[in-house]
Amino acid sequence: MTTVCQFVSCKEFPKTSSSYFKYYVNGKVYKENYGQCPPNYESKIGKYFILHYSNLDPEKITVDFSDEVTDTEKIFGAGFKTNE
Repeated sequence: MTTVCQFVSCKEFPKTSSSYFKYYVNGKVYKENYGQCPPNYESKIGKYFILHYSNLDPEKITVDFSDEVTDTEKIFGAGFKTNE
């Protein structure tokens, strides 16, 4: 399944990093991490991307940083509000 997610933060550790995302599935908000932070992540924080999730477990996700979503209709349709 796919939806739109918002890249909310990156935590850096001595040898790795972790990306954090917010997204909605069936009206429920999820905040999960997935993989390392992309290069130049600072410019991507707060932006929206396509997220793929398991229909059996919506917490199992993959995010495609090359697929940014800028269409506000898709963003609002995915559950986000104007002030997020």
